Amino acid sequence: MIASLAPILAVCMAISAAAGDPSADPPLHDDGCINYIKLYNRSLGEQPANKDNACIGLLLASNLSDWDPAYRAALFKAFGLTDTDVHEPLFSDHDESIQDQYDAALDGPWTDEQYPQLTAWLDAQEPALKRIEQALARPHYYLPLVVAEGEKPVIITSIMPQLGQWRVIARGFKLRAFRALGRGDTAEAWRNAELIFVLARRVYEDRMIMGQVIATSINSMATQVAAALRDDPNTDAILLSAIAKQLDCELPDHLVEAVDHIERWSMLDMLAWCTSGDPEVYKRLEAPAFITPCFTDPLFDQQQAAKEVNARFDRVVAVMRLPDVSQALREFTDIDNEHATNSNQAIALTEPGGRQRIQQLPEPQRGQTYTKLATDLFLGWLMPSLDGAYKKEWEIRIIRSAHRVAVAVVRYQREHGDWPASLDDLVPQYLDALPTDAFSGDPLIYRRTATGPIIYSIGTDGVDDGGTTTNSAPYRDLVVRIKAP
Repeated sequence: MIASLAPILAVCMAISAAAGDPSADPPLHDDGCINYIKLYNRSLGEQPANKDNACIGLLLASNLSDWDPAYRAALFKAFGLTDTDVHEPLFSDHDESIQDQYDAALDGPWTDEQYPQLTAWLDAQEPALKRIEQALARPHYYLPLVVAEGEKPVIITSIMPQLGQWRVIARGFKLRAFRALGRGDTAEAWRNAELIFVLARRVYEDRMIMGQVIATSINSMATQVAAALRDDPNTDAILLSAIAKQLDCELPDHLVEAVDHIERWSMLDMLAWCTSGDPEVYKRLEAPAFITPCFTDPLFDQQQAAKEVNARFDRVVAVMRLPDVSQALREFTDIDNEHATNSNQAIALTEPGGRQRIQQLPEPQRGQTYTKLATDLFLGWLMPSLDGAYKKEWEIRIIRSAHRVAVAVVRYQREHGDWPASLDDLVPQYLDALPTDAFSGDPLIYRRTATGPIIYSIGTDGVDDGGTTTNSAPYRDLVVRIKAP
């Protein structure tokens, strides 16, 4: 990279840093530029002892043969591990030959007789799953970014295949749970659901936005098992109470932090590397050929570009912190529309004569206009749509609340012999208070139907569709259905 960018980005980081922000006094590369990978790792806090780190236990119980060997070596080195620390058998993903059985068994209770090939695969994973259970009992989750030997130290190229592996492990526990439920063993089914909940909470400690997305996905798997148990007539009152207690726990909330810090740092990191003019970096980032000349053009002001990236993130983070979710969604729509407009206008910079037209502008308008367009190209190319993650997190939180209400409805029905006339009947014996639908600001909607009650949110479109769903999000309600006994 070029040293001239170092003080500029350092100033921009200081401007956006709040009190106690780990970006204050950031670590630097030898050339004086910010080392964002070290900055991220520093934000994770002190590395725990290996015996206390759930992440290491998960790694050592997993088959990593399909990983990039160089990345695997770098990760093992960071943890002080060697191949001698790996012991068979290891948890391995299923073979494509049993894909149909695998997919079907993830939908609900199943038996060995239904899916014999799946049974054989799952039984073979049992020793590794028991080791994974032991790993989840460790109190910490610490997973640093590492750079494979020979790679440029760029955040976006620090691949993290283990996050996908955690989701595969969660599916293993989910299959276990549904098989137990198929055998009528509700206690074993719930034990595996709890393991999935624990895995989700561990992965929520990952500060990358992808880690937050994976954790949310894993949490949904656990909630699906809890819903199946809720509707199972063999689930007793004690277990229903345990399910209610688990669903009442607040989910960790690191999404805003992930955007404010890690996603911001990732974009500033890529901006710094792009302005280096290094063709190897462009190739690794798969940079479009029409963008790369912009970063080394004399008209491109690196300081202004960094400030504009920070300003974009400042606005997104401010929206994510709004207490009114429906207002946040409206403002995200405005941001997305502006983002699309800016990106389309910035294309003019790459068209024939685009630079020449800007060159005719007076200074300082000339450099400001060029840099603004180039930065919009950069953001249009690399900046993710962060409102998608925001919407998904709120959907999961609201659905989780609806499932909590559903457990209360089932408990009421078992004690009174009929469904409650309204959700008000659940307070205060079964619920301390009725949860709010964050998309409407009103309580969740409850309706009794011929097949059982439904509890639902109006969803991100803000329209009550009567508890119906469609295949095209966001135009759907978020519905939890309770099966009639």
